[in-house]
Amino acid sequence: MEQKNTILLEKLKDWLSKNHKSKDHLLAMEKWIKVVYPLADDALIIAAVAHDIERAFPLEEGEVKPERIEWDDKTYLTWHGQRSARFIESFLLNNDADPKLVEKVKNLVANHDFGGDEEKIALRDADSISFLENNADMYIDSLETGKTIEQIHDKFDIMYNRISSAKARELAKRYYNDAIQKLEAI
Repeated sequence: MEQKNTILLEKLKDWLSKNHKSKDHLLAMEKWIKVVYPLADDALIIAAVAHDIERAFPLEEGEVKPERIEWDDKTYLTWHGQRSARFIESFLLNNDADPKLVEKVKNLVANHDFGGDEEKIALRDADSISFLENNADMYIDSLETGKTIEQIHDKFDIMYNRISSAKARELAKRYYNDAIQKLEAI
């Protein structure tokens, strides 16, 4: 990684560790994107760490968050990706990132839930692994806020089943099985 981009990544990780409720998931993305896609360039690594950055920010005045009807609701996921892309773009520009890097990171972040080319698929796969490893307990805890066991099981299934590569699926399998086991023990 270029020195300038290493500094950007460290600033980003420091900010996320202080401001994001899913910091463990986001910080683990650096490891998972490199495992899933060893050819990951600086933009893909930064995008992996930043992909859910918007969740650290309250809605702006007049901004409307779309209703999330299903876990894989395309309208919501598009909004989430584009909103995260705006926040990471601002962060990168405020830290004098190369404009080409900014554009690539924005594009990757905006599409991280949908896959597409090889890098976007790797990003989605790494996201699923890290989610199952780091966010399962948080989702199980959401049973207290009205979610049902079926709904949480469905979220875990979606995150596991959207994984494209056999390698990533194998890496995620133990985290998926652990999450399902914890959920079924309730």
